[in-house]
Amino acid sequence: MLDECSGTYWCETEDDGFWTYAERDDGRCYLEDVELVADGSISMPDGDDEDFSWSGDALQLAICAERGDCMTCFGEVDEDDEDDGDEDGGGRCTGSPSRCSDESPLYCSDIRGCRMQTRYGYAGHVSRDVCYGTPDSCESIGSEEACLGQGCDWE
Repeated sequence: MLDECSGTYWCETEDDGFWTYAERDDGRCYLEDVELVADGSISMPDGDDEDFSWSGDALQLAICAERGDCMTCFGEVDEDDEDDGDEDGGGRCTGSPSRCSDESPLYCSDIRGCRMQTRYGYAGHVSRDVCYGTPDSCESIGSEEACLGQGCDWE
């Protein structure tokens, strides 16, 4: 997991499920804002991390509390990443991708490399949802559908 450290994950708790993301920042691996440390520990942004650990890989990982409650996260397989070339034998993706900040949070996850984040205001009230990140380059995309969805041009 620490080597790959990117992508979208579906996480499930006993009561709920939600989408989140993994990304590398300054050589460290984060599942949203929780740092996954190589020794299996985690570092929470509020510093309350002594009772938690993680295990797994890029396809499936678990974050567990010392008391036994676990959250399991499943890596999303991106079919567009599996085809390295054009499906019909001709064409390539060029241009500049859509900027994450230009996207509505509703469509943020349609742009590879963009993530939706809920920003909280005072006392934990939801302030707003924002789309942020660095979109994948057009040249890294191998199918026409994914290329056009990224806001690029197919030639």
